[in-house]
Amino acid sequence: MSDSETAGSNCTDETKREAYRTALIAKIAEEHAKAGHDKKLAEYRNILKKYAKMGVSTDAITYAIKVRMDDPDQTLIDEREKLKMLDLSGHIPGIKEKLLARLDVEEATANEADTMELAKAGDLGAVAGRAGRSRDENPFVPGSEHYVHWVEGWLSGQRAIADEMEANAPAPTGTVVPMKRGRGRPKKESIANSFTPDTAETVQETVEADQAGEEMPDAVS
Repeated sequence: MSDSETAGSNCTDETKREAYRTALIAKIAEEHAKAGHDKKLAEYRNILKKYAKMGVSTDAITYAIKVRMDDPDQTLIDEREKLKMLDLSGHIPGIKEKLLARLDVEEATANEADTMELAKAGDLGAVAGRAGRSRDENPFVPGSEHYVHWVEGWLSGQRAIADEMEANAPAPTGTVVPMKRGRGRPKKESIANSFTPDTAETVQETVEADQAGEEMPDAVS
């Protein structure tokens, strides 16, 4: 007789029902999180496809995104060594001169540069929020566009933590009593939706509270 059969023979039907119920709740939470991830991944891939049709190298984009948080000096060293090896190996001899002849990249317009800087501020905020760091660590001038974008990123990072907390929360034990709702009342929102929703109103309230020096919940740990 197998271990599973031995273990099963000592379980009551109630224990088996409880095992199914708790596993089902955990699986639903996992599927919900995966659905949200798949949706965002599809949006990301559609953006890459759009620009690939316009002649943009999506490999270059994905690489730049991948290393965006790395030490820029180390990235430069790594890339220099890769290029040097292509030359030394004879795969692309004289690579330096060939690259210089093709370095005809136009300078970004002021608007393009500003947009990228704002996106970077939001990215830094998302990393801080995802790491559970305090909102007070915003390095930008309160009220500035960079400050607001950092807060937006911070809120999205905090929401990611809330999503994981919901997905990983232990399933309830014992008998689950269905919650009664009045006719026409909206369903209770999930933890992730009720916790720092990523909306313009919330960002504005957060920024205004920061400027007024009001006490607000700190980062989720």
